Amino acid sequence: MEILNRHRRRLETFSYNYRAFFAGSSSEIPAAYFLTKPTDFDLMMYRTDVCAVPKNAQPPRNFRGEVLTIDSQGLSAGFVRLKPHKLRNGGSDCDQDYQKHLQTFDYDNVNGPAVTTDVGWSAFTFDKAYSVRCPYWPPEAQEWQTRYRRHGWPSKYLINQIVNEGCFLVGKSHPTCPDDDDTQWRYSFSKAEMRLVASWTDSQMYVYHVLRMIKSEFVKEGDDKKKTGICTYHFKTQMFWACEEKPAEFWEDCNLLTCICELLKDMEQRFTSGDFPNYFLPDCNIIDGIFIEDHIRDAIRMLDSDFGRSILKSQLPPKVCQECRISLSLPVEMAIYFHLFAERFGVPFQTHRSSIDKVKQLFDEELGDLMNGIYNMQLAKTQSESYYAIAEQHFWNSITYVDTMCSDVEMQRLILKRHISSSTTKVIFESLGNIELSTVVDQRNRWDLTALTSCTKSQCPYAGRSWKFSWSEEHGTFYKKWMKPSHFLSAAYLSNFYLKTGNFDMCIEVANEERGFARKASNSELFPMIFCPELASLFDENIQEVLGLLWLCKHLLNGGDTIFEFCTCPLLFLNYTRIQALFRVGDMELVKDAISEFKLHRGMCSFGLYLYSYHYLLPEMACRILIRSKRDETMFI
Repeated sequence: MEILNRHRRRLETFSYNYRAFFAGSSSEIPAAYFLTKPTDFDLMMYRTDVCAVPKNAQPPRNFRGEVLTIDSQGLSAGFVRLKPHKLRNGGSDCDQDYQKHLQTFDYDNVNGPAVTTDVGWSAFTFDKAYSVRCPYWPPEAQEWQTRYRRHGWPSKYLINQIVNEGCFLVGKSHPTCPDDDDTQWRYSFSKAEMRLVASWTDSQMYVYHVLRMIKSEFVKEGDDKKKTGICTYHFKTQMFWACEEKPAEFWEDCNLLTCICELLKDMEQRFTSGDFPNYFLPDCNIIDGIFIEDHIRDAIRMLDSDFGRSILKSQLPPKVCQECRISLSLPVEMAIYFHLFAERFGVPFQTHRSSIDKVKQLFDEELGDLMNGIYNMQLAKTQSESYYAIAEQHFWNSITYVDTMCSDVEMQRLILKRHISSSTTKVIFESLGNIELSTVVDQRNRWDLTALTSCTKSQCPYAGRSWKFSWSEEHGTFYKKWMKPSHFLSAAYLSNFYLKTGNFDMCIEVANEERGFARKASNSELFPMIFCPELASLFDENIQEVLGLLWLCKHLLNGGDTIFEFCTCPLLFLNYTRIQALFRVGDMELVKDAISEFKLHRGMCSFGLYLYSYHYLLPEMACRILIRSKRDETMFI
C-alpha cells in the first residue's frame, strides 16, 4: 500500500515544466464589469527551462536550461527573432532562428499568438498563448523606465517592480509580414499591464469598463466582424497614456462623462493619423498594418457631439460598489479542475493548500476508484485472479458518470464567494479555500454558470443583480466537454487492463472511444501517466523491458539513491495499447492506421511541452519492440 500511496501523492502534487498566469480583462477588472461584457480568459504560458536575454547579456546565475538571444536587427519596433545563445558543443552564437512553439491540432482555432478554445458556455472562450520569458527589461523599453511623468503615475516603486520582473515574447509576426513567417516574436508586457491596471482608482477602472462596452458596440455594428481591426488592447493602451498624462481632477466622478468623451476623441485622432504608440515602446505603432473601419471613426465623432453625449449619459452603467459580494455557481467538477490547473501550472492566485479541505475531499473521490483498480490488479497478480473482476469494476467506475438526465438525481453545485471588486480569476482561484456546496434536483439548468450579487447597502445598484451563462448544446453534454480530470488516465489503465487480461476486443473498443472524446475535451492534460519500477508488473512485457532499460540508464548516470519515474501522455499510451491489441487480433490494416495515428499524436501532443520533449520514448520504444517481434507480419508497415 505504501507504493500506491506514494504514487497517489505524486499524481496529486505533480507539476509541469510550464508556468501560467491569467492576463487580460478576466484578471484585471472587477468581476461585475467582466461579467457584464465577458471576453476571453487569456492565459499566458511559458517554460521554466527556456529564457531569452538581450544581446551581450547573460542569463540569471540560478537559471538552468536553454538560453536564447534576442535579435531585433532589421525588424519593426517591438518585434524580434530568437536565436540559440550558444551551440550545443559550446561554440559561438549561431544564426538558426528559434521558431514559434505553438502546438496546434487541425481542430484548433489559432488567433494570433494564441489558440482559442470554446469551453462550452457561449459567452466565454479560452485563449492560451505560449511565450518565452525574458528575465530582463528590454533595452528598447528603457525610455518607459526613465521618462518624465508630470502626475506621478505610475509610481517609482511600481516602475521598479515591473522592470525587475522582465517581460515575455509571444510568437507573432508584424502585420505587414507574411503569415507563414514563424521566426518573428513580439514583446508582451501582460504582467506589467496587470500591475498597472491594479493601481488604477475606482473611477479609472470604471472608465475602462465603459470603453470596453463601447468597443463591443463598435464591433457589433461592423459589417464584417473579422475585418474590424479595433480591439480591447487599443482602449487599454489609451487608458495607460491618459493615466500618465492627465491630472487627478480629470478622473473625478463629476467629470466621468467628459473624461470618457475626451478619451474617445483622442483615440479617433490616433486612428485618423494612423499613429498609435505602444505604451511601453513608443516607437511601436500598434495600428500599423491594421484596418480601422470608417464607421468606427464616425461613431466616435458622434459620441463627442451634444446628441451623442446625451445618449451615452443615459446608458452609462453603475459603478461597482465596494461593499458588494458576488456568488458564482457552477458544476462542482470545476473545483477539481481549477485546483489541478493551479497545481500543475503554478497559477499564482491559488490559495494556501492547508485551507482547501473540501477540494481535497472532492479530489480524493476523483482518484478513489482509479487507485482501487490499480490495487486490486496487483492483488490479482499476487493472490487470486478473482481480484481482476473487482479491478475492472473500479476502472469502469473511474470513467463513468451518474446519469444526470434523470430528473430524480441530485446534483452538487460549487458556490464561490468574494468581493465583487475582485477580478473574475481571483473570485475563482482565491475562493477555493472556502467553497460551499449546494444540492439541486432540477436538472433543466444543471450545466449553466450563474452569478448573483448581494450588498449591505439598500440603495446599491448592483444588489440582487444576476448573470446567467447557458451551456451551449452544440458541445453535447457537459461531461463530454469537461470530463473528470483523471478520465483519460483512468481510461488508459482500463485499456491496459483488458490488454493484460487478454480481452483484446474490449481494449480496442475503449481506446477507440477515448480517441473520439479527446478531440472535444477541454481538460485532457491534467494527469500524466507516471510509470515506476514498483508498478511495472501491471503492464505488458514490452513496457517492462523499456522501463527497466530507462531505469538502468538513470541509475548508472545519477546513482542508486535516485527515485525513478517516467511520465508520458495517457492518450499516447492508449494508442500503444490499441496497436498491441490490434496485433493480437491480427487486423494488420488497422495496425498500420493505428501506428500512423500514434506518430501524429506524438508530434502534436501538448505533453511534449509540459513534460519533456522525449516523453513519448517509453511507449514508442515498446511499440518498436512489438513491431520488430512481428517482423514477418509487418513488412508493409
